[in-house]
Amino acid sequence: EISQSNKIFFYPANFSPHKNHKRLFKCFEKLTHKNIKLLVTLDINEVPEIYKNNVQIIFLGKQSFSNIHRLYRIVDFLIFPSINESLGLPLIESSLYKIPIIASDLDFVYDVCKPFITFNPFSETDIYCKVLESIKST
Repeated sequence: EISQSNKIFFYPANFSPHKNHKRLFKCFEKLTHKNIKLLVTLDINEVPEIYKNNVQIIFLGKQSFSNIHRLYRIVDFLIFPSINESLGLPLIESSLYKIPIIASDLDFVYDVCKPFITFNPFSETDIYCKVLESIKST
């Protein structure tokens, strides 16, 4: 399902409410570009039915540490819509791999990285617009 022609967004996170997956999934529902994929480290059985049929979202399930780092080598962007974090380890990891970070415009993000693009994590429309902007910027 993943090819070189895709723009791949990656969000390694569990399905806790503060991780903001539902807004992110709604954003990807609006995207009609066939060459955009969102990889998430969720088991498909963890998410509500309404998100399971979106062909742009790939549910990888839980991944080992080494697999996460393999994924960082193939993705185009880290997308990080979380609304609350104590640290945000994927932000640090993505920075080490020099992956452009598209993230919530919140203080904790700036505490650990310099994001490529930020968005209002409470606005599906803003997330959607910034995903499109990120594709056009690269």
